[in-house]
Amino acid sequence: MLAGLVGALALLAAPNGDGAAQALKVAWASQYEWSEDGVSSATIEFTYRAMQRGRTGGRRLYAGRGSLVFVGRDLVRVHLPEDAGGTARSGLRPHLAWVLARFARKPFAEQFQEQAFRGPEDAGSGVARVFAGKRAFLLRKDRIIGEEVDLGTEGRPFRNRVDFTTADLGDGYGILGTHTAYTRGGTKTLRSRSLKIRTGAQAPSPRLYIYKNAVSDREIETTISFDPPRFNGKDPVVLDAAARDLLAKAWARRFTLPAAIRIKGEFERGIDNTLRRAGWVAGIRGTFHVEGLDRVIVKLDVPRTRPSWEGSVSTTCRDHLRGFFERLRPAPFEEEFKGCGFRFAQDDPEHTIEVFGYPGVLAFKVEKGAITGEQEPGEDGLWWTFKLKATHDGRLAIERMSTKLERKSYLLRFRYTKVRGRMIPKLISALGRSRFGARAGAPGIVSYKLSRLKVSLPP
Repeated sequence: MLAGLVGALALLAAPNGDGAAQALKVAWASQYEWSEDGVSSATIEFTYRAMQRGRTGGRRLYAGRGSLVFVGRDLVRVHLPEDAGGTARSGLRPHLAWVLARFARKPFAEQFQEQAFRGPEDAGSGVARVFAGKRAFLLRKDRIIGEEVDLGTEGRPFRNRVDFTTADLGDGYGILGTHTAYTRGGTKTLRSRSLKIRTGAQAPSPRLYIYKNAVSDREIETTISFDPPRFNGKDPVVLDAAARDLLAKAWARRFTLPAAIRIKGEFERGIDNTLRRAGWVAGIRGTFHVEGLDRVIVKLDVPRTRPSWEGSVSTTCRDHLRGFFERLRPAPFEEEFKGCGFRFAQDDPEHTIEVFGYPGVLAFKVEKGAITGEQEPGEDGLWWTFKLKATHDGRLAIERMSTKLERKSYLLRFRYTKVRGRMIPKLISALGRSRFGARAGAPGIVSYKLSRLKVSLPP
């Protein structure tokens, strides 16, 4: 049987690798796709959790509920309302992409464009090996049943085998699991994925995904449990065009600065009594440099002894300043909210617009054509209310932001001055939290007085 398989593949082979390409193409095309069952889009809610375990015990990295929208062959949107810092978003996206690739993937010509094919060759046990670029695929009975990956460096290859678990799926097959284990440099590594399938609806769909990555005595496990999907929903991306259009008009009225503007100046940081009692350093001064609204450089005025807190304080100051200047980006609505969904909130359908898939904000409040508030992601889901100030060109700048957390009110203030005809901030405030000490987690107000401002406008 082995001789027959390899012989048949050898007959297909040609000096330019046409035989390898044809064998891999057949195995690639034999995988199931949602389109075979008339599925053009899928909206799925899910529960996720990532755990890290080691000798000293385990800890949760992140957990929560989320949703995704998949259209055609693309993961259009991932919505994680509890993911305040973006950790879960960056961690989950490759796992979600792998799961959804069981149901839709790039066509063969697009996936392997401009790659040189080589083989097939006998890999033993009825398996043929074909090369596509630097990757080696293992084929059996028109299925991809594994892959060989070079984990070494140039001149020192280290080929490692990844075994796939395949199963019948629809009118084709699916790669529903992967497993690899190897030891290199005395370090043992084990990686595995497994996907269980939900059946009985219009089309098969994901039910439970588990990924394990163990290196020596430490393991990270990611679990995603999927609810039954909604297939072919009406306008699954935008959801409500009226809500989108209302927010788009208000978005266009925001006060912004040129994206490439450069601002130099000095700052003095103030902290309230809560942060002072929590151990924050008082009397911080320094210089800042805005090199475009997405890049802020901060340098502290500290003794030459370079105290141990300099790095963390510098990072905090930079993040606070950058967070405000990023608000002033002149981002077109279509680019900023690409792939997002919009819906009027049930408890406030006239003013509150929920946004799905936007990393920084869960909902906006729109009143009289202006954005007057926003809800941030996270377990608290804090609502901020804005007090706005009209600029000379009719745009609206934030003068105050207020919120309430655990029955206590917090107020952030912002002031502006004119430099070279441009309105530039001269006072910025932020909500700070201490990570250490007896008052760890207690929020307080941080303020930055900006002075000696020098502005360079883009041509």
